[in-house]
Amino acid sequence: MAGMAAAVAMAMFAMIASVTYQHHGFFTPLFHISALVGSPKSMIIMAGALYGLGVLVMTPFVLLPVAAAVAGSGATISRMAQMVGRSTFAIEHMMFGIGLGAVFSASRSSAEGSSGVVSAGGPVRVAA
Repeated sequence: MAGMAAAVAMAMFAMIASVTYQHHGFFTPLFHISALVGSPKSMIIMAGALYGLGVLVMTPFVLLPVAAAVAGSGATISRMAQMVGRSTFAIEHMMFGIGLGAVFSASRSSAEGSSGVVSAGGPVRVAA
């Protein structure tokens, strides 16, 4: 478990470094990792799943209470995660992210017209 937490911290640093002072895309480190085990398309889809789970973390604590206050619907909205069950709620958000990643991947593939590895910030550059 400690190794997974350390890996998440390392990945966060690598992604932030990539997009800031290295001037590459945000997901470039993930594309480098995925080149070892899979295709960039599958990596985009899995990044979408992780995005969906990230939205899940924010939803019950921030988004649903704000939406309930704005709509004036009270517990019907603010307690949605508890009403449908947390596992169902998590799967819903992960499926949202997978769908989002698949659409993003398909739109990038058709826009590029090739099967080259491209990060969110442009082509992956490999230092010589």
